[in-house]
Amino acid sequence: MRYWWVNHKQTSRYEIAGSFLWSPMYKADGRHNHFYDNMREAAPGDAVISFANAQICFIGVVSDFAIPTPKPPVFGNTGENWDKNSGWLLPVSWKKLSVPVRPKQVIEHLRKILPLKYSPISLKTGNGNQGAYLAEVGVAVFEFLVVGIHPLSLAAPSVFKVLGRRCKNSQLSPPLAH
Repeated sequence: MRYWWVNHKQTSRYEIAGSFLWSPMYKADGRHNHFYDNMREAAPGDAVISFANAQICFIGVVSDFAIPTPKPPVFGNTGENWDKNSGWLLPVSWKKLSVPVRPKQVIEHLRKILPLKYSPISLKTGNGNQGAYLAEVGVAVFEFLVVGIHPLSLAAPSVFKVLGRRCKNSQLSPPLAH
């Protein structure tokens, strides 16, 4: 099981409601982007932290592998410089956290556990890193943000039960309720 962090301020409302993530396959100049390539690395049962508007309000479970898909029409004019015809769609079932988490408030601790290379947020400021869409983070980041800060209000045992069941059974499950 792997752990991911998605920065998706512009598209989060569509992706959460639609139970997916979407990214272009390549940068606007046609070059590879490590964070877009990660869409193909994510696998069923992997956990995803949703970061939008400076907070984490949802966690998700990848429910299938990414497939090539054009840009979702629901995005409208968002990402006008993205290739409309070549993207990755990654199915993700989302669960809303009862208490949002603001990484900026705990950046001192996150600095110690986030990756130095390909970090989803600035280790100095806690702001999202521009162009860092889907970043791999370790289990320590996930456990700290989802369980460690507000363990009672986040219903952490149920979160891990869902993650464990999906990973263990490696089958698609219905989306989590918001």
